[in-house]
Amino acid sequence: MIKTISHILNPLWELYRSGGMTRGDSTGFLSLDPFFNVRRGEWTLVSGIPRHGKSSFVDNLIVNLADRKGWRWLIYSPENHPLERHASQLAEIYIGRSFRPGPRTRMTQEDFVYASAFLDTQVQFLELQSGQCNIESILDFAAGSRCDGIVIDPWNRLQHRRGPNVSETEYIGAALAQISGFVREYKKHVFLIAHPAKMMRIKTGDPDKPESTSYPVPTPYDVSGSAHWINMSDNCLCVWRRLDDPRSDTEIHVQKVRFRENGQIGMCRLSYDPANGQYIDRLSGPRPAFDVETYSNRLQSQIDLHEEELARAEAELVETERKR
Repeated sequence: MIKTISHILNPLWELYRSGGMTRGDSTGFLSLDPFFNVRRGEWTLVSGIPRHGKSSFVDNLIVNLADRKGWRWLIYSPENHPLERHASQLAEIYIGRSFRPGPRTRMTQEDFVYASAFLDTQVQFLELQSGQCNIESILDFAAGSRCDGIVIDPWNRLQHRRGPNVSETEYIGAALAQISGFVREYKKHVFLIAHPAKMMRIKTGDPDKPESTSYPVPTPYDVSGSAHWINMSDNCLCVWRRLDDPRSDTEIHVQKVRFRENGQIGMCRLSYDPANGQYIDRLSGPRPAFDVETYSNRLQSQIDLHEEELARAEAELVETERKR
């Protein structure tokens, strides 16, 4: 069907009146927000060398969005097992205190109760049987879920159904097209974590010390399989740090943003706190330590947000019935 401006004039006018396309939701990191925001109807590739912190960074993003914007998440992460381990890591990020005893303040039993209640409403974990661990099954489960976002971590743990006459490039293109179609149809966001192909180390310090080497920052073209990764994704992030200097910051490289109103190519630095798994932004500072009053206020904000969404949906339904 061919359309002219006349076909879309009303929604185009409404878009003009509302000020144009809006940015997505804040990541919770003020240093990152000028470059990247999380918007429904898009998907984001997150890449990086193993042990550079991709999964931990995405965990921080989903906790921030769940806490501040009420996002609900469906997580498929077969490397983060048992589920209790992953849940404990999310609880640490949310509370801001260690789950385990140690030199730093440990979360209290009251903290544990509130963290469990928060995660129970905002996070679901997807466990798949053998034969189901493929992109089709994940998207089918996500379509029937009330989640706002999905995490697939990592791509290489999926079972890939590639026919005998289908090249890897063709298969990846078709699979990523499924994800693109899914997020646009269901208005959800997907974080897809994928490892780059094997990369060569480079010298960063004393040439006589073998440990003074690191990896270059991978690009989406380095992700194993196909250039489709950068061509078909809406956003591309890379998590990178120097393994030879554990005190160095983690760099978040924004390597692609499809729509200019939602960000731009750039880089920010975050520090990592191993005691609670939080990434810390120098501009916004660490997440505030948990307290009951803050929890109650944010819970009320989420209730108000859901009530607004319900009222909006009811208004749209009434308008649809009126036009009939």
